[in-house]
Amino acid sequence: MALKLLVVLLVISSAKSDVIVQTSLGEVQGFHINSGFLTKYLAFKGIPYAEPPVGNLRFRAPMPHKGWDGIRNGGEYGNKCPSNGLMGLLSGGDEDCLFLNVYTNNVNGSSPVMVWLYGGAFVLGDGGSFLYGPDDLIKEDIVIVTLNYRLAAFGFLSTGDKNAQGNYGLKDALLALKWVKKNIKNFGGDDTRITLAGESAGGVMTHHLMMSPQSEGLFHQAIMMSGNVFLPFSFQTNPLKKTEALARNLGLKYNSTEELMEKLRAVHFKDILKHTREIEDQDYPLGNRPYDFVVTVEPEDSIDERLIAENPETLMLRGNYRSVPMMIGTTNKEGLISLPKTFIDHTVMQDFNTHPDYFVPLSYNLNSSNTAQIVEVANAMREKYFQGQKLTNNMKDQFAVYNTDSMFKFTTDRVLKIFSQNPNTTIYNYEFSYDGAYNMVKLFLFVKGYDGACHGDDIFYLFHPGFPVLAWPWSHASQVKKIMIRMWGNFIKFGNPTPHLDDIVDIQWPKYTSTDEFYMDIGHDLVVKAHHDHLKVWHEFQRKFTGHL
Repeated sequence: MALKLLVVLLVISSAKSDVIVQTSLGEVQGFHINSGFLTKYLAFKGIPYAEPPVGNLRFRAPMPHKGWDGIRNGGEYGNKCPSNGLMGLLSGGDEDCLFLNVYTNNVNGSSPVMVWLYGGAFVLGDGGSFLYGPDDLIKEDIVIVTLNYRLAAFGFLSTGDKNAQGNYGLKDALLALKWVKKNIKNFGGDDTRITLAGESAGGVMTHHLMMSPQSEGLFHQAIMMSGNVFLPFSFQTNPLKKTEALARNLGLKYNSTEELMEKLRAVHFKDILKHTREIEDQDYPLGNRPYDFVVTVEPEDSIDERLIAENPETLMLRGNYRSVPMMIGTTNKEGLISLPKTFIDHTVMQDFNTHPDYFVPLSYNLNSSNTAQIVEVANAMREKYFQGQKLTNNMKDQFAVYNTDSMFKFTTDRVLKIFSQNPNTTIYNYEFSYDGAYNMVKLFLFVKGYDGACHGDDIFYLFHPGFPVLAWPWSHASQVKKIMIRMWGNFIKFGNPTPHLDDIVDIQWPKYTSTDEFYMDIGHDLVVKAHHDHLKVWHEFQRKFTGHL
């Protein structure tokens, strides 16, 4: 009898009954997906939120979708956006790619919402479940929205004038947020409790949207994981130069930027991909200098309203941002992501010996006329990270630590110090240091032998990947995953990662303030720590050369 009852329950739990939801653009059909024993959620995949950005709409701000007749099948993801991937992996895609996905437990509820912006250095990624499956996080009783935005040249190419003003990928995210605000109630979401969250480039975009008046009222909290507007690869100050380089690679001849854009819109998107530099071929020092096609200031003669009208550093220092509750953090060994390049190119670290300017952050505003200051910075960095020695290929771990600080920790620390000057700002800071079964980026990049959590490793403790992970449900790594999900879920629901303690999270996470720089170390155990002077030399030079944080 018990066996028969179990069989009946299993049949019921695996039923794929559909639900139809009315949106402002038309009806969409969702499907139940199993997420564990007797648990399931509703998935509405591949919902178009913008017109396909093809033909004359390529390299322009997205246009709201015109809607559809009948019932749209929400059982499959839409195309991902064109990408060269990373070393050829995760490449492909199609220009008709502006889709979003909604996951919910109950379309009749009113749960808080998380809108997720993926990372990938603005050149790769998508909102599908291969990396960002909702199966675990959705058990925290939230509505999850993932989306695609345009990448690389298609998302961020600019001529520096009205003929191509740039930031199309960021505007895609803005339009998707408008769709969420307008429609999420019909999926059981509360449109007054929306958290915008992202990792790496997604964190950068989240930060930019915090500073944009155009996103006012579209989200109410923010999570920035390993990403902010100060990341050195994320802001391009000479976009026309990069656009002209692409045109040369394509063999295009033109007499004006208007003619250039006409010709670029006529080129097959695969040819543009073929002639766009991949991540590993970007300017050196890799990750510490702007990638070709990323966020830029839009020109004054822009046809559309400018989303980014000033340098983000100017806006931050002026306090031009919305003071929403936020969660900000990094992994403890972000810079491990820089090591694969050194495995195949043994000149990478030696180049720092002949180019002392490689050690100098762009935020210091030094140039070739500041030779003495450049040497001063380079010597200080060599002393701090490499015992004053020339770099060699045997210093890979030290190199990873240096890149962790130069790309991520110094920039994040600057953001924290600036944000905390506003006493009304609620900030929760963390460092993810756990190294276990779900640290998949380390595995993919062949750096598993190095200690610490690589850039992106924390993602797999939050989302459910679409590939098997060798971790038993009762393992310590799975317990850390439960802790991570509970704290992120709490923040999305309550604006506080530890509003109360329970059998999963048993330690209070204090706020970060200008006087108490507390953070939560998410390692083998949860430990509250306070920042010390590890980044002191970076901040001293910043103040010395610029006069500000």
